[in-house]
Amino acid sequence: MYVRTPELSAALAARGIRHHFEIHTLQGLPGDYGLEALVEQHRRGVIDWLIPISRSAADTLSGAGADPARIHVAPSGVALTAFQAVADLQPDRLASPRMVYLGRISLDRGLDILSLSRLAAAGLGEVTLVGDADDPVPQIPGLTRRPAVPHREVAGLYADSDLVILPYQPDLGHADGISPMKLFEAMAAGRPVIASDIPPLREILSHGHNALLADPKDPAPPGSPQWRSCGTTRNWRCGSPVRHAGTPAPTAGPNGLRELPRRSVSGRWEATPHERVA
Repeated sequence: MYVRTPELSAALAARGIRHHFEIHTLQGLPGDYGLEALVEQHRRGVIDWLIPISRSAADTLSGAGADPARIHVAPSGVALTAFQAVADLQPDRLASPRMVYLGRISLDRGLDILSLSRLAAAGLGEVTLVGDADDPVPQIPGLTRRPAVPHREVAGLYADSDLVILPYQPDLGHADGISPMKLFEAMAAGRPVIASDIPPLREILSHGHNALLADPKDPAPPGSPQWRSCGTTRNWRCGSPVRHAGTPAPTAGPNGLRELPRRSVSGRWEATPHERVA
């Protein structure tokens, strides 16, 4: 049996029912089913495979005593075919980019960075927020908010944008193990990414290689070399997905943790199946 919620895993473990558990965060585990209890059920074999979506969470699990041989890191992924119609980025657009953020809109997801602190209020370009808002969105020039859209419309949003912003804050409840679908969507669409420099995102993004990483609390100010580098044709690829063929990632990482290999198709990354957990 394969489950994705801690409440269901806790209920199955209480009855001794063997299962596999996909873990999106280790924060807020219910009641007595904290990290120590979860690891104990894993060591007893009641939870067979632990399947975190980030290596950061996997390291926490193994550090707490979970068996590394039965931890499988399975990051998010997207269907590349859904983004093939998205036209290539025009580098000269990055001088005054159309920036987009997709997902829940809240302070712990960087609302201040997107609106008042740095981007929209600084006149760096147009900022569009797409999603449901947990915190009030200020009405300022250069900032537009749209309601959440069906997934079939997501590719079109990226096609109408030049730069994707992911300013997740460290105090976000699941920042310890985040593997945001929006990140993989942006890469599949061939759009440059500026993201918070937090451990789970560093597993996927490398500063100056396939993204620009910024201090989540104090990103580079407007006009800094980091921003200027994104506005020039010569350097625009610093924030773009890898544009060359890559080799699959190894299936064994540090501490013996098993990882999901990925492959590059025309520079757009997708996850490939490694093994099916029964």
